[in-house]
Amino acid sequence: MVSPGPFKPEVIAGYKARRACEVLHKAEMLDRPKGRDAWTVNGGKSIGQVYRMHLYQVMPGEEEEGG
Repeated sequence: MVSPGPFKPEVIAGYKARRACEVLHKAEMLDRPKGRDAWTVNGGKSIGQVYRMHLYQVMPGEEEEGG
């Protein structure tokens, strides 16, 4: 889970939030809550709203797509 504070400047810097979330969702890196028009879920009382992301580890020597 990633809070909106670091998500916007570090994960989607330079992109519109809604469009970036759609692209990340299509790449299966971001969950969209069912029945909501928002991309965040409640992470708990002390955390607040968060983005639910799936992060993938790239092993040394693996090529990235398009590279």
